[in-house]
Amino acid sequence: DQPRAQDPPESASARSANRASFGSSHSRGSSDGLTPTKRTGSFGSSRAMFRQGSYVGCELPEGADIILAVDIGTTGTKAVLSILGRSHEELATAYEQYTSGTATDSTGACVDQQPVDWWNAFIRVSRKVLNASGACGAEPRLGSLSIVLSGQMQDMILVSAEKPEGIRPAILYSDSRAKAQAARLEATVGKDVLTAKTGNYKGATSCIAKWLWLQEEAVEDFASAEAVLLGAHGYVAWRLCGQVLCDYT
Repeated sequence: DQPRAQDPPESASARSANRASFGSSHSRGSSDGLTPTKRTGSFGSSRAMFRQGSYVGCELPEGADIILAVDIGTTGTKAVLSILGRSHEELATAYEQYTSGTATDSTGACVDQQPVDWWNAFIRVSRKVLNASGACGAEPRLGSLSIVLSGQMQDMILVSAEKPEGIRPAILYSDSRAKAQAARLEATVGKDVLTAKTGNYKGATSCIAKWLWLQEEAVEDFASAEAVLLGAHGYVAWRLCGQVLCDYT
């Protein structure tokens, strides 16, 4: 039942959203990652949760159109399954913490993460909520399924069809290894111009500085990339449908 890291991009429907909202309160988790509760919401706990309500498990209405909302965060991935047009009625929720976490160097400037961890976590939480709700099985009950994605942004993720797991570890939004590149940009272009053009220039942690670092310090990896993705949810969308996507934020 383990997801396969080397699977090529699959054909499926995928949409990107700027944000995903996950209520309030939390409950104690169980061994299967799904715990019945009278009221659940926030993922303030690293434990997965299952909401009890009118449409739980086999009570999913026949032919219902449902939405799978997934947030790919820094420490784990969260999922909420709900009926289209009735987002306040959650069918199931789940959380999956990454196994490898983030890696930093001795200075704390380099912050990496394995993109395949996001994909594996996406598969697991999706299976949990779909199976728990009764949406999938011997006799699937759903009408249509829409996937909405949100997640950490301003990452640098190099991918290719030959290496869907990622050509190299993703450089995360908090990574500041590109100090020299940022200083050169500010000296040649001007910090005021960079801020005006981007609307949110962040120095060494900005995408443009990290892009230059990859060009200069990871030459072979950068040259072999077919696409540079800028967010964890963009990576999952690419694995789902093979499209290179990025939301404007």
